[in-house]
Amino acid sequence: MIIKLFVALLVLLAPYQSGFAAPHYQTHASIYQTVTRFITGQLGSSADYDIHISPLDSRLKLPKCADELTAFTAHNEPLRAGRFSVGVRCGEGPKPWSIFTTGSLKIMQDVLVLARPVSRGQILTRQMLTIEKRDQATLRSSYFSQIESVENKQSLRNLPAGSVVTVNNVTDAVLIKRGEKITISASSPGYNVRMQGKAMMDGVKGQSIRVKNVSSGRTITATVIKPGLVSIIQ
Repeated sequence: MIIKLFVALLVLLAPYQSGFAAPHYQTHASIYQTVTRFITGQLGSSADYDIHISPLDSRLKLPKCADELTAFTAHNEPLRAGRFSVGVRCGEGPKPWSIFTTGSLKIMQDVLVLARPVSRGQILTRQMLTIEKRDQATLRSSYFSQIESVENKQSLRNLPAGSVVTVNNVTDAVLIKRGEKITISASSPGYNVRMQGKAMMDGVKGQSIRVKNVSSGRTITATVIKPGLVSIIQ
């Protein structure tokens, strides 16, 4: 994936940097580079993100560090999308120092969105879904990144095209409704018997529900397989 890095004022030939080029001052560019390396190391090379570092005060003059600069976050907190604060430390030399930089981090995430509007109660098909990149900071609820995770689920509300599909706006579809005539499949090694039944409750795929055997009048528990079919294994 493409990594995008936009670091504010990270231009070595910028006029205000010329005064910091002397050996006894730390260049602001080196601080920006330390922050950038730290963030990219935290996120990994496969991520897709933008980094914006707010410029330091051009009047700031820090003693040149005798060793390599190190970056850190307060309390070792993990980096998240949105505003960030990353510290840079010089722990060597006669005058050790540390400074915090601020900026914004945009992490682009593959998310599942609706390719067309859907109505409340509508079953989602593959043709209704697509994958787009969205800024992780704008995703307020748990989202999906694979079509297979949402296909055949049911929409809980009316949703416009372009909506991110989240756990809050879909649910497992009801495949069998209470009072519906169904087929009960009873199987064990060596045989399979089918009989007519009646659902005593609603059920989604994989759910155990109560059903009545029309012939015997007995109420039993069976597993929902698909619309109109439940199964019991003996």
